[in-house]
Amino acid sequence: MPFANHTPYDYFPRRLHPQGIGNPYLAVHQFFDWENLLEWRNQLDKWLYAAIKSGYQLNRDELMELFVRYEFIELLVEALSLVRRLMDSTYMPDRELLLSMRNDSDKLIPDTVNTAHGYFNNGHNPKKFEREEYYPFHLNAEEKENPHRVIRDFFDYQNLPQYRDALY
Repeated sequence: MPFANHTPYDYFPRRLHPQGIGNPYLAVHQFFDWENLLEWRNQLDKWLYAAIKSGYQLNRDELMELFVRYEFIELLVEALSLVRRLMDSTYMPDRELLLSMRNDSDKLIPDTVNTAHGYFNNGHNPKKFEREEYYPFHLNAEEKENPHRVIRDFFDYQNLPQYRDALY
């Protein structure tokens, strides 16, 4: 649902901390440090089910989790919008950050053990890393080779304020 015309303020991050603004890859890491990829997929599937199935209601705990996860998703979209800006930047420190993350992408790959420690994982027993479960099966071969292209395509479709409007 589109809102009024967007102001320049709408293009700036609202939820990111100064460290995340300075290095948006830290916010991406924080997103997956909160919960692992599998749990994010499970939650999004649950939201889809709740939105489509008539009469389905979330319980009190699920509603609380929904708000926290919503904030994390908005934080991720803001961080990715800054990564998108880094791609087009000619400012040398921005270019160095982008190139270092492209060349050292292991910083963003999960460890050998599921170490997500978010609020909802307090009782979670870490299990061995299983590569198949974390495989990006939604990406084609070209996107797997260049994940920054996925971010570029994401923001070529809509801009940050439009994604915020869609999330509301």
